[in-house]
Amino acid sequence: MTKVVIIGAILTAILMLIFTKIDPNISSNQGQSSSTTQVSKDYVTCTISGEVNRPGSYVLNSDSTLLDLISNAGGLTANADDLAFNSSIFLIDGMDYYIAKKTKTPDTCEIETIDKVNINTASKEELMQVNGIGASIADAIINYREQYGEFTYLEELKNVSGIGNATFEKIKDYVVIY
Repeated sequence: MTKVVIIGAILTAILMLIFTKIDPNISSNQGQSSSTTQVSKDYVTCTISGEVNRPGSYVLNSDSTLLDLISNAGGLTANADDLAFNSSIFLIDGMDYYIAKKTKTPDTCEIETIDKVNINTASKEELMQVNGIGASIADAIINYREQYGEFTYLEELKNVSGIGNATFEKIKDYVVIY
């Protein structure tokens, strides 16, 4: 049995030597750092969810806009709130984009619209009308607005101190940027 193991080790070493002679880019990494290949950033990968016909992840050119992503996702549903997103913003690699709904129950005859607050113009009191936004988060939203300017997409709310994924999920259908 030991003869088989020794022969296997010798054959492996010989094959490695032969392959490194055939392709010098293959190295045995003995005391050497491995070589890496830099991938071009010609593309971005983004995820879109909410009121689009085909939610999911898409790979687009790096100069693509949210409108391009929406088009790749089969377009908007009839319940998409066009005041909750800016279709001309450039995509950010790795970002998840959400298209908010306009009404609570789109599949019933009785349409119940959602009262929404504009996060770019609302006062502290108006922001606090949204379930999930208290006084401290309302102040943080206003401070963020004053420091960085208007929000350009809903997901930017996650940059506000005190708004994590759970809070964002709770408020995303109740705010707009226009």
